[in-house]
Amino acid sequence: WAIIEDHIGNIWLGTSMGLNKLDPRNGSFVKYIAKNKQGKSISNNTIISLFEDRHHNIWIGTAGGGLDKLDFKTNIFTNFKNDSNDPESISSNIIYKIFEDREGFLWIGTMNGLNKFDTEVNTFIHYHNDPKNPSSISHNVVVSICEDKNGTLWLGTYGGGLNKFNKVKETFIHFREEEGLPNNVVYGILEDNNNNLWLSTNRGLSKFNMTTELFKN
Repeated sequence: WAIIEDHIGNIWLGTSMGLNKLDPRNGSFVKYIAKNKQGKSISNNTIISLFEDRHHNIWIGTAGGGLDKLDFKTNIFTNFKNDSNDPESISSNIIYKIFEDREGFLWIGTMNGLNKFDTEVNTFIHYHNDPKNPSSISHNVVVSICEDKNGTLWLGTYGGGLNKFNKVKETFIHFREEEGLPNNVVYGILEDNNNNLWLSTNRGLSKFNMTTELFKN
């Protein structure tokens, strides 16, 4: 489901049967399996997303177990799960995307909204779709996140198209099929050097010019 390379060249693989670390220098694997002990292992064996932050922690998004952090130095896991009694816990235990912005905040795309995670105090701020608020995020299933060279966050959703997020005003602008996007499912977002975003969808590849706000599909 997910593959990343860490800062020393290890390859991390998220699978349906746990987390694997490959040392490409000798071909050896270390396997991490959920053991149902809080904080002692990964929380779920289906790993959807992986990310290494600036402190070299490995963040693990699972399908049902929430968000896990593997401390690179101690090899200890920390689990973050949704708690219906705690409004500052993560909004969902199904994690599709993990991204760190230039300020050091983690942005988590989940089955139930976008989360901003402050790793200093371990609290989550939630952003959900509100049908009564046209400036809210367009859809609660967030599967892709990108920060452009100007620091603007772009979010791809599973049914609500592309969202542009204003961090200061905490408002969202939506770009969907009616604005020219070929499909409202955006799996991946990549910025090029010419002020374009490249978007992978269920109906092909789309190039979005961030200046003109026009799509080429």
